[in-house]
Amino acid sequence: MGHRLVAFLSQFANSSVHLEFCLCWCAHMLTYHGQYLAREASSFMAAFRELQKSIQRHYDDISSMYVASAAAYSLACPYSSLMTGVLLQL
Repeated sequence: MGHRLVAFLSQFANSSVHLEFCLCWCAHMLTYHGQYLAREASSFMAAFRELQKSIQRHYDDISSMYVASAAAYSLACPYSSLMTGVLLQL
Protein backbone atom coordinates (compact mmCIF):
# COMPACT_ATOMS: atom_id res chain seq x y z
CA MET A 1 0.00 0.00 0.00
CA GLY A 2 1.69 3.15 -1.02
CA HIS A 3 1.76 6.36 -2.88
CA ARG A 4 1.48 4.63 -6.23
CA LEU A 5 -1.93 3.14 -5.41
CA VAL A 6 -3.38 6.46 -4.26
CA ALA A 7 -1.85 8.23 -7.27
CA PHE A 8 -3.24 5.56 -9.61
CA LEU A 9 -6.71 5.89 -8.12
CA SER A 10 -6.66 9.66 -8.54
CA GLN A 11 -5.53 9.36 -12.18
CA PHE A 12 -8.05 6.60 -12.84
CA ALA A 13 -10.88 8.62 -11.27
CA ASN A 14 -9.91 11.62 -13.36
CA SER A 15 -9.83 9.81 -16.70
CA SER A 16 -12.35 7.00 -16.34
CA VAL A 17 -16.10 6.92 -16.76
CA HIS A 18 -16.32 3.99 -14.32
CA LEU A 19 -16.99 6.16 -11.29
CA GLU A 20 -18.65 3.51 -9.13
CA PHE A 21 -15.72 1.13 -9.60
CA CYS A 22 -13.25 3.82 -8.57
CA LEU A 23 -15.32 4.85 -5.56
CA CYS A 24 -15.51 1.22 -4.41
CA TRP A 25 -11.72 0.97 -4.61
CA CYS A 26 -11.34 4.21 -2.66
CA ALA A 27 -13.79 3.06 0.00
CA HIS A 28 -12.02 -0.27 0.43
CA MET A 29 -8.61 1.38 0.50
CA LEU A 30 -9.73 3.78 3.22
CA THR A 31 -11.52 1.04 5.16
CA TYR A 32 -8.65 -1.41 5.23
CA HIS A 33 -5.67 0.93 5.22
CA GLY A 34 -7.17 3.98 6.93
CA GLN A 35 -5.07 3.79 10.08
CA TYR A 36 -1.84 3.62 8.10
CA LEU A 37 -2.97 6.44 5.82
CA ALA A 38 -3.90 8.57 8.84
CA ARG A 39 -0.47 8.01 10.43
CA GLU A 40 1.30 8.89 7.19
CA ALA A 41 -1.15 11.61 6.11
CA SER A 42 1.50 14.23 5.46
CA SER A 43 3.24 12.08 2.87
CA PHE A 44 -0.03 11.20 1.11
CA MET A 45 -1.53 14.69 1.12
CA ALA A 46 -0.75 15.58 -2.51
CA ALA A 47 -2.23 12.32 -3.77
CA PHE A 48 -5.31 12.79 -1.56
CA ARG A 49 -5.84 16.28 -2.98
CA GLU A 50 -5.69 14.93 -6.53
CA LEU A 51 -8.15 12.19 -5.62
CA GLN A 52 -10.51 14.73 -4.06
CA LYS A 53 -10.32 16.96 -7.15
CA SER A 54 -11.15 14.02 -9.41
CA ILE A 55 -14.13 12.95 -7.32
CA GLN A 56 -15.32 16.55 -6.96
CA ARG A 57 -15.22 17.00 -10.75
CA HIS A 58 -17.43 13.94 -11.20
CA TYR A 59 -19.77 15.20 -8.48
CA ASP A 60 -20.09 18.59 -10.18
CA ASP A 61 -20.81 16.93 -13.53
CA ILE A 62 -23.47 14.65 -12.09
CA SER A 63 -25.14 17.38 -10.06
CA SER A 64 -25.31 19.70 -13.07
CA MET A 65 -26.89 16.89 -15.12
CA TYR A 66 -29.42 16.35 -12.34
CA VAL A 67 -30.34 20.04 -12.23
CA ALA A 68 -30.72 20.14 -16.01
CA SER A 69 -32.86 17.01 -16.14
CA ALA A 70 -35.02 18.18 -13.23
CA ALA A 71 -35.61 21.49 -15.00
CA ALA A 72 -36.52 19.72 -18.24
CA TYR A 73 -38.84 17.38 -16.36
CA SER A 74 -40.58 20.27 -14.63
CA LEU A 75 -41.28 21.87 -18.02
CA ALA A 76 -42.53 18.63 -19.54
CA CYS A 77 -44.78 17.53 -16.69
CA PRO A 78 -47.32 19.93 -15.15
CA TYR A 79 -47.38 17.90 -11.92
CA SER A 80 -43.61 17.69 -11.60
CA SER A 81 -43.49 19.51 -8.28
CA LEU A 82 -45.71 16.81 -6.80
CA MET A 83 -43.56 14.04 -8.28
CA THR A 84 -40.32 15.68 -7.18
CA GLY A 85 -41.60 15.82 -3.62
CA VAL A 86 -42.54 12.13 -3.77
CA LEU A 87 -39.15 11.16 -5.22
CA LEU A 88 -37.28 13.16 -2.60
CA GLN A 89 -39.17 11.40 0.18
CA LEU A 90 -38.01 8.00 -1.09
